Amino acid sequence: MEQIEALYTQRTPSPDVYALRVSGLDRRLTAEEIARVLIHIAHRRGFQSNRKSELRDSDAGKLLKAVQENEARMQTKGYRTVAEMLVSEATVMNTEGKLIHGRSHSSVSNVRNKAGEYRHTVSRQAIVEEVRAIFTAQRALGNDLMSEALEDAYLHILCSQRNFDDGPGGDSPYGHGLVSASGVRQSIYERMVGICTFEYKQREKRAPRSSYSFERFQLLTKVLNLRIYRQKDDGGRYLCALTEDERSRIIQCAYEQTKITYSKLRKLLNMQDADTFSGLTYGANRAREKTEDAVFVELKFYHDVRRALQHAGMSIQDIPHETLDQIGWILSVWKSDDNRRIELSKLELSDNVIEELLPLNGAKFGHLSFKAIRNILPFLEDGYGYDVACGLVLPISRARGAPETETHSAFRRRGSYEPCCAARYFASH
Repeated sequence: MEQIEALYTQRTPSPDVYALRVSGLDRRLTAEEIARVLIHIAHRRGFQSNRKSELRDSDAGKLLKAVQENEARMQTKGYRTVAEMLVSEATVMNTEGKLIHGRSHSSVSNVRNKAGEYRHTVSRQAIVEEVRAIFTAQRALGNDLMSEALEDAYLHILCSQRNFDDGPGGDSPYGHGLVSASGVRQSIYERMVGICTFEYKQREKRAPRSSYSFERFQLLTKVLNLRIYRQKDDGGRYLCALTEDERSRIIQCAYEQTKITYSKLRKLLNMQDADTFSGLTYGANRAREKTEDAVFVELKFYHDVRRALQHAGMSIQDIPHETLDQIGWILSVWKSDDNRRIELSKLELSDNVIEELLPLNGAKFGHLSFKAIRNILPFLEDGYGYDVACGLVLPISRARGAPETETHSAFRRRGSYEPCCAARYFASH
């Protein structure tokens, strides 16, 4: 143990570890050199994704391209291992200001990727193959320390990767995410989701933004809040809300097109040239078309799921809205593909559909639960604004434990508030 600690604390000059990794293919390494090589590789074990959704990240294309280029470079130039490629491709500047090829100086410097670049990224499999090559070469050179048992044990540790949904290990209070205190299966991400603003006493979890109900809630709210400055006959202007027919046209269009810009709204609502949208800043030096290129609404989750189902030979119309919400919840709180498969299979979805859904991702959550949203939605559908709908369904004062007001008591006595609001909503849409 003292020898291992000395590897981290010693300040004496020592051979470059990348060069040692290459030397391990051709000469017998000492025990200290073996330790340095194995520790070095364990800290740089290459890229391996356990999630299809991860491959859709913005930088994933650059990363995968770098991995493929390095694999091609190793094959084309006949490099035996990753370290041999890095040493051979590296260059340094000598005292005369000339670049010296890596094979001459046998050292590698500055191989850590900088922000936004991945040119030194290699796959986990390439690292595993290098480990096997070093162990095989050392055994052939008579090094008894590099046994097959040690190789298997080292690779088991090297390739192990904790499930994202488990959270940290050990005694961390954020770990052990797979099973809740009541024995219900849940992920570490689910435990971190906040409680609904209106259903706080019932401890209802907030709904993910990537869900059918939340996106429809946002869509209806935006449509109801939209105001337009229209031209009067006398040249003046007045502010007006949308008619029921205009609202219906926008809502229908939102489910037909991925994004709706204000420019699209202008055409959809047959607006006059002098009409403008409230909330947009029209500048004298800025073209109206440029201003109205801004996105008014985008149902990203809906259209992502729609395309995924199409690839699987299904229509999104065949999936109940409640099931779409459950899909959104699963994709938001479960990150590993294996756990997503388990949870999505409970919805009685086919394996083909599940595989198409795995690349999708959800992350952020709203402030309301599915229960609250589904109670509010029918009133939004009828044209009530969000503040009025909240007052009719579940006032914030009640959610926080305050006494029910006379108005709301009368409202409930009239039977206008019913727990089955959500069922009525889903049955009619």
